[in-house]
Amino acid sequence: MPRTRRSARRPWARWASARRKARIWPRTWSWWAGLRVAPCCCEYLLSEQSDFKQQQNAIQELILSRGHLCIFLPKYHPELNFIERYWSRVKWHARRYSDGSVATLKKTIDVALGEEACDLALIRRYARTAWRWVDAYHKGLDGALASWAVRKSKCRRFVTEAVGAEVNRLKEMKEAAERARTGAPKEDPPLVLEVLADLAAGGALLPGGEDEAD
Repeated sequence: MPRTRRSARRPWARWASARRKARIWPRTWSWWAGLRVAPCCCEYLLSEQSDFKQQQNAIQELILSRGHLCIFLPKYHPELNFIERYWSRVKWHARRYSDGSVATLKKTIDVALGEEACDLALIRRYARTAWRWVDAYHKGLDGALASWAVRKSKCRRFVTEAVGAEVNRLKEMKEAAERARTGAPKEDPPLVLEVLADLAAGGALLPGGEDEAD
């Protein structure tokens, strides 16, 4: 008698195998046939309901009930949230004054969370830096120009007019260089790259400088 597969001899084996796959991949495997379907039927039906889509979380409901606006920061932009700089300072202090043991790390973390490692004045400087990033993005800056404008407008909550005028001049230089490069098949590097190279050589574009000398 030729050997046959277990699933052919036992019809319920296919159902059991699909059931095991559903436990491992509930979003991509159907429990009844082992076929790839996404998403799960019950989860999909609930997620498509209008009351589920319009439901706000508890923080939003609490803030809106007090008459305030609840605006979330965009993803992957930690420079807009000054608490990220505070946590960076705490972790830096814990790494610097810890010898690698758990007991010392616990004591170091308690000190790092206190005013000895990060006082109120430093937290306010972090907040001003975050507001300058918000103002730079609001004015249409990004990349190296935004970083340069934030560093040049220290001790303020916004990008100053003088820095804004300089940024506009750099943007015009960049646009003129791009137009010249598109018009000629072979052209020298844009002038704005030379300006940014000079800024980088002078230390204006180095990361982390604004936290200590705001």
